[in-house]
Amino acid sequence: MNRFFKNKKPPSYLYLRDVYLQWYYNGIQGFSKNYKETIDKINDYKKLYNFQNIICMGSSSGGYASLYFGCKLNANNIICFSPQIELTRSVKLYYNKFHRLFKKFTTEKKEQFNLTKLINKHKNKIVILWVNYSDFYNTSKKENAYVYQNLNDEKSYNTIKENKYIEHYFIKDSNHGDVGYNAIKNGYLETILKQINIL
Repeated sequence: MNRFFKNKKPPSYLYLRDVYLQWYYNGIQGFSKNYKETIDKINDYKKLYNFQNIICMGSSSGGYASLYFGCKLNANNIICFSPQIELTRSVKLYYNKFHRLFKKFTTEKKEQFNLTKLINKHKNKIVILWVNYSDFYNTSKKENAYVYQNLNDEKSYNTIKENKYIEHYFIKDSNHGDVGYNAIKNGYLETILKQINIL
């Protein structure tokens, strides 16, 4: 990323990865025990180093996390690639193990699994990059492991497409898992960072 910041001081990074594959709700190994503690710790870093410009970025479940934490932290910018928006659908489709865990969550916790209301309250910039719209329906290759994720991306997009604070980009010849890679490879991310005055 530092190659983008030619004449500016490079940003500080905080990389967070959910090795439990549970959309960051049960914390991050070595960092936090649950999503509320994650928010508190990020806020601690923000205050400690007096960060003024917060950007949350992630892909797929990391995209979901960037939206969730970004909205909760009132981030200046949120940039995500193929995020899930409403987890109940995603859980039912792909993750039986997490589906069992999901059933045990309280009503309060389950409400957090649909980001639509939270996103609609957020008034700062949100940029989302998706599979190319026509590729949502590209089921011609049976070996394509991303077909169902692509279709889920379409449903996620339709959930928030009317939100005027969100800019949507569709990355040609991409599947759910490689939208971020292709966005960087083809220069889309650099263009977006310039448009929101990060570069």
